[in-house]
Amino acid sequence: MSKNKTKILESCYHCNPNVEKVEYIRNKVEEETKARSKGKDDRFLFNLLEKNRVVGGCYGKRYFNSLHIYLVWVESDSRHLGYGRKLMGLVEKLALEKKCDFITLNTIVNESANQFYLKLGYKKELERCGYTDKGRACFFIKKLTKG
Repeated sequence: MSKNKTKILESCYHCNPNVEKVEYIRNKVEEETKARSKGKDDRFLFNLLEKNRVVGGCYGKRYFNSLHIYLVWVESDSRHLGYGRKLMGLVEKLALEKKCDFITLNTIVNESANQFYLKLGYKKELERCGYTDKGRACFFIKKLTKG
């Protein structure tokens, strides 16, 4: 930008911003992503119900030719019953239906979750230290074979 076209911008910092401020930015990013991806950026949510009570869930979003999982949760007293595996199977089925090439996700300081994803065929792409005193974030990918 040339000197005569430089704009003076004001910046604002918001500690713990309200939902509306965050949603405004999120919506702007969503609009641009949707325009570039020709509508291929659907969100998804799977819930597992036991007697009309949610005991597990998985939330994510499709980006172009991939699915990214933001959240996976199984109620603590319902773990080790195959619910996490069921959720991840539903995500993989959706990814294949949407003709995605891979699924991504990340975890922070959770060794049992990391081992779970490795058992399901995910590969650790990156491990980043420094989130807590001894904590790290692990970024996983599962490349899909279309059959």
